[in-house]
Amino acid sequence: MIVLEAGFKDAISFTKGCYMGQETVARATHIGRVNKMLVKLEIEAKTPPGSRAKLMSNGREAGFLTSAAFSPGRGRVVGLGYVQRDFAGEGTRLTIDSSGTSLQAVVVRAV
Repeated sequence: MIVLEAGFKDAISFTKGCYMGQETVARATHIGRVNKMLVKLEIEAKTPPGSRAKLMSNGREAGFLTSAAFSPGRGRVVGLGYVQRDFAGEGTRLTIDSSGTSLQAVVVRAV
């Protein structure tokens, strides 16, 4: 994972001296996109699925869940996950494959 995938482009100095990963960040910036993005998810469940659960869309693997917790204010589970950029759009519906059960999730926004 690189800082651009997590949505922290504003935290990077492109004029400062050398740092670890600078070439990778510069390449992704020059190309104008990253291959995966960190997204916020709302999950139709009361119990959070395990981290690293697969995120699927129409039989295709879209990414993986990084963390999830029950939100009393929303009455459902919220989470973060890394998805391929094709699945990072707000409103994208995904299925979470967690220990043999399928849960429905929607991308709320890219982080």
